[in-house]
Amino acid sequence: MNKETWLDDVYGDYDKWKGWSGGTSVQERRLIAIELARTGVNPPARVLEIGFGTGAFLLHLQSLGYECWGIERRDEHDTALERQGLTIRSGDVSDLPTAHFDLVCAMDVFEHLDKPDIIDMLRKVRAVLKPGGRLLARFPNGASPFGAMNQSADLTHLTLLSITSFSQACSVAGLEMVGGWNSAVSWRGEGLLRSAIKPVTLAGRRLVEIALGALFYGERRPLDMNVTVCAQRRDDHAGSFGDRG
Repeated sequence: MNKETWLDDVYGDYDKWKGWSGGTSVQERRLIAIELARTGVNPPARVLEIGFGTGAFLLHLQSLGYECWGIERRDEHDTALERQGLTIRSGDVSDLPTAHFDLVCAMDVFEHLDKPDIIDMLRKVRAVLKPGGRLLARFPNGASPFGAMNQSADLTHLTLLSITSFSQACSVAGLEMVGGWNSAVSWRGEGLLRSAIKPVTLAGRRLVEIALGALFYGERRPLDMNVTVCAQRRDDHAGSFGDRG
């Protein structure tokens, strides 16, 4: 069995295995709002999501006033999402118009690629971004002992990344890091008991983060299971693919 065959087998049942549904909860919408605020990109900006899944993220962005596009590697065309006003494409990011998007979102995408493909994807992202356009990405935190749980929980995860290594990849591809943070998490749990306990546990995590950062690095470092990064198109970059837009 070659690489493409086993990946196709795994991805064939991926949505069902992940338990994805077609909507976003109030809690998920709050988290999306936090992540978007980090980019500084506001409606009616044109947004592309790479790997849009059920389309729930894009539909929520559309409700906020963004112009939304989505692209997936799979061949089938999602006409149901198009009927709801989204622009949907299948295939490769390089097939999209150059210098066309204000923001590209890749949530839980880059860990599914090997290192050469990460560089290649970032170059393609730079090409489709407008000058000054930004990339928002989330992935398991390779700089944290707690990130291994998320990274090892999925057969399709190929590369463990950190904010530092992603910044290095961005620099090669003509993007400049704006910042990297612990991914947004909800301070509310399910049920009264969990809702009461969760703020305490999250505060405890932050204290541990501060203490470990001081001990090992001399400064606080993000240690949650996932991190979110924002990068911006750099226009002084002399590269091959990335300079066509």
